[in-house]
Amino acid sequence: MPFPARPRRILALFVATWVLLLARNAAVFADIRTTGDVTPVPPIGGTLAGDPPFGPFEVGITSTGNVNFGQGTSLTSTGKTVLGVEETGIGTVVMNGLGTAWTTNDLTIGELGAGFVSLTGQSKMTVQRFTTIGSKAGSQATVTITGLGTVWDSQNTTLIGDNGYGQVNVTDGGTFLSKNTVNLGNNETGEARVVVQGNLATGTLSRWTNKGIVNVGNEGLGYLFIRSFGRVTNTATGNSIGSQEGARGFVE
Repeated sequence: MPFPARPRRILALFVATWVLLLARNAAVFADIRTTGDVTPVPPIGGTLAGDPPFGPFEVGITSTGNVNFGQGTSLTSTGKTVLGVEETGIGTVVMNGLGTAWTTNDLTIGELGAGFVSLTGQSKMTVQRFTTIGSKAGSQATVTITGLGTVWDSQNTTLIGDNGYGQVNVTDGGTFLSKNTVNLGNNETGEARVVVQGNLATGTLSRWTNKGIVNVGNEGLGYLFIRSFGRVTNTATGNSIGSQEGARGFVE
């Protein structure tokens, strides 16, 4: 028996309203929001194949700058990206959700100032060239990779605590991939901490998977903490703890 005309119109109106709400929600979440000291401001909808190059990119040059990636947003930036440029600069990037992805060439988190990156909810960060976390003396930088399916992919040399302080936290199922040399406490004034810890309650593993040499304390101070349900693997040879004279390295 066919529906009467009036219920059909009501059903059509309901469906149209529901689709509109979905579209509005997509517009709210699938975007990049910035506040404060960010130059240049990235495209709000991210970038797609064929878009003009975006970058170099600075967040927190002399004051506070924040970048928040909504779920499903993708950004490709060229040149160098720096978070926390000057001593007074504080740069923060937050990424969350499946399909949220950022690919950049070179990344410095905390050049002279402070830099923070948080990845959750199956988001992915890819650095194609060099990563420095805590670059100059006095800088502070932290990267947090949390949740199953959340990935940081460092494809070239990674310096954690180059001359400043750098920390990487891999927790609750997160994955840190490094494909070249990684130095914790790279130079004499550098200090680094890497914590790999899963979730005991759920049995979820957190992983740091290496394909290059890892030096825990290259010339400076380096700590590697492998906690419950944390896994660190390396296919390279020549790894060291306290690599150079005067360096200090600890693995627990």
